Amino acid sequence: MLSKLANWRGFRRISAVLKRQTELYLHLIAARRQSQSQLCGGIVHPYVDSLLDLRVPDNGDASGPGRPLRDGELVGLVFEFLGAATGSTAACLEWTLAHLIDQPETLDRLRRE
Repeated sequence: MLSKLANWRGFRRISAVLKRQTELYLHLIAARRQSQSQLCGGIVHPYVDSLLDLRVPDNGDASGPGRPLRDGELVGLVFEFLGAATGSTAACLEWTLAHLIDQPETLDRLRRE
């Protein structure tokens, strides 16, 4: 019964895409780790550098120095950061197009511009 409900091909395809994305992010994070030691304190502090410098409590012990983020945690935070605005951007575009369809004179003016 479950095999009829689940789309296993789609699941495998999504899993493969997520695996490739994770490998890509890990490669970029590793490259940033190597180049981070060569920087001389610039004005801009990249997001990945702040994640690499971040220390979190180890085993719930908040009094200790903490541990660096694990690779899986780094990848998860990068996923969240890169995908954060996709829903709101899509909704904004959807409403914009709906209003343009509802107001043809505005659409004509926009086309002329």
